[in-house]
Formats: sequence, structure tokens, C-alpha cells
Amino acid sequence: MEAKLQRTSLSVTGNTYTICPAITLISEYQMNTLKTFRALSLIEGLSLVTLLFVALPLRNYLDINIVWPVGMTHGLLWLAYVVMSLVVSHRQKWSVLFWLLVLLVSVLPFGFLWLDTRLKREMSLSTT
Repeated sequence: MEAKLQRTSLSVTGNTYTICPAITLISEYQMNTLKTFRALSLIEGLSLVTLLFVALPLRNYLDINIVWPVGMTHGLLWLAYVVMSLVVSHRQKWSVLFWLLVLLVSVLPFGFLWLDTRLKREMSLSTT
């Protein structure tokens, strides 16, 4: 991670205050964590869709069994998703209900698309 040690200024009613450079580093670290979680949620969601709509029909209709490797990959990605969601929930100060909603979305096909739009919005709010 490249550290940017720039002084950040804040203007409040005409007065300018200098904020410690560490605050910029912390916010960049949180943003990187959120970006990583967003990428992981997209990959995990696509693995669920692949498992349900590609691997299972191939096994049932064409006798091509790729369920085990796709299922194992999805399971490992889901475990990483759960751990990463805990880390991000603490860093972003999410409520327990929102974190549970994030977990629920992880087991719904195409639920990751809703979460992606939500995380994009949160990332855009963090940068402004």
C-alpha cells in the first residue's frame, strides 16, 4: 500500500485547521478494505450463480459433474466473505442488522448485485 502523507485542510467558518496526516492514511486503508470486500463479494456471488445455474444443470441434464470443484471453490470464497464482512463491518461501523443482511444476501442468487450498488454508494460517500 502506498502511503500518502499529505496534510489535509478543513475549513470551518473561515478558519483553516490542519488534520493529522494519519487520518488520511486511515481513510485510505478503510477504502482499500471496502474495495477488497466489494471485489470479493462480486466473485463470491458469481461463484454461487455458477454453482446453481451452470454446475448443477450440467450434472443433472448432461452427466457432466463439475459440482465438487465449483462447490469447493464457492465454499472457500464464502468463508473468506464471512471473515471479510466481519472486518469491514467493524471498520465501517455497520450495525449488526446490516451485517446480518450482508450475510443473508450472500446466500441469495443475484443478491450480490444489490450489495454491490450499496457498497459503491458507501465508497462514494467515503471519498466526499
